[in-house]
Amino acid sequence: MAYTSTLSIVRTTGIGVDVQNELLGTGDNSEDSFDLDNGNVIASSYSLSYGADGSNSLTALTETTHYTLDKDAGTVLLTAGGITELGTNLLYISYTHSPKASDTLLNTYLSAAELEVDKMTGNYWGVEKSSTNFFDWEWEQRYPTTDEPYIRDHDDYEELKLLNRGVNSITGFFVLSQNQSIINAQRYDSVGTAYTDVTSSINASGGTGFQPFADTTAANDYLYIGSSRKFLAIHTLLYTNGVTGGTNTIEYYNGSSWVAISATESATGVLNFETGGKLSWGSLQDWQKTTVNGSSSLYFVRIVANSTYSTEALINMVYLDQDSTIERDIPLYQLSFNSDGRIIITTRLPNGKRNIRVDYRHGYSSVPADVQELTDLVVALRVFASITGGSFDDATSFTLGRKTVGIGEVYVNVRETVNQFQARIDALLPRVGESLFAC
Repeated sequence: MAYTSTLSIVRTTGIGVDVQNELLGTGDNSEDSFDLDNGNVIASSYSLSYGADGSNSLTALTETTHYTLDKDAGTVLLTAGGITELGTNLLYISYTHSPKASDTLLNTYLSAAELEVDKMTGNYWGVEKSSTNFFDWEWEQRYPTTDEPYIRDHDDYEELKLLNRGVNSITGFFVLSQNQSIINAQRYDSVGTAYTDVTSSINASGGTGFQPFADTTAANDYLYIGSSRKFLAIHTLLYTNGVTGGTNTIEYYNGSSWVAISATESATGVLNFETGGKLSWGSLQDWQKTTVNGSSSLYFVRIVANSTYSTEALINMVYLDQDSTIERDIPLYQLSFNSDGRIIITTRLPNGKRNIRVDYRHGYSSVPADVQELTDLVVALRVFASITGGSFDDATSFTLGRKTVGIGEVYVNVRETVNQFQARIDALLPRVGESLFAC
């Protein structure tokens, strides 16, 4: 969901010109090409219709079914169905065009403008998405350990503020366990039906390295990775990138069977050991500890080879993501929150640096009107900068006979317009919410 549209931009900035019922021509049951008087037509502003000569009763045509429009060029191409529908009637178009900026140009500014609005307001305004925030936790006891002075003998609930507003749900609240290494790692050769303990190698950066499965990988070879804590991500460093035609999978143990994990790669090929990177996933339902090849009981995941490798991968090391290794999974009923991202915590949390992780969903079903206008104005600043840059050789006066008329420098008019836009931005920001870090 975009924060605004090109049509809203040209209307807010005043650079759009409306045209009503421009006559394109007369149908003859064969002609399919018609030209507008103007190019730079703005998306969602136009409609085509037809009617008999002298009649104000018009029938709408449907885009794609009856015609296509090249917005920047201002040309219409009727489909076979459109030619038939038009017949010998008159063809009309109503539209908005922007003499100074095409629809294509305006669209190039939108993504950057949305990011700038996010930064200015300290919030994301698009459709619902998942985010994760991390916090240092420092709790101090607020009541005295002696009998005097007599003040309240309890502490208020602790609270924190998420970085985004529009919060719809909290999906995870974790106390992180830091400085956690992989406790046990085993690779399993399905052909030789043998395990190899690679715990030392997987934790040692800069060692000789090891292959993730067997010396010669086959389908259904495994690499097991175990920790005493639940973990939601790992990082892999490779000496040699593998090459395989298959697609590996990753699984966890739920107490009775191994279940596939839907994992996210930081780069294509991480799960296949075709490149190094991060592999992450969400909370796993009923993840249980188990043993592998006589190991202690741990939380294991296993990566399953899908096929052979034409080039065997060579691992430097694998390590747990320290922002994703869980010491405590706080029950969500011990929290209360509001849409502005304020969370009240009804349980005690340990002190630490970057030791609290909150996963949540936030976003909006529609963009607030003030945010849409703010985005329009941010785009407008870019558009008018482009107009100024292209006006260096524009005429500033002209002479007709003995009369000379001055029309002024374009940049002077643009500067005043830009000042008005900036003033409106300054007025909108307090209403939307200004970030302390906006610049």
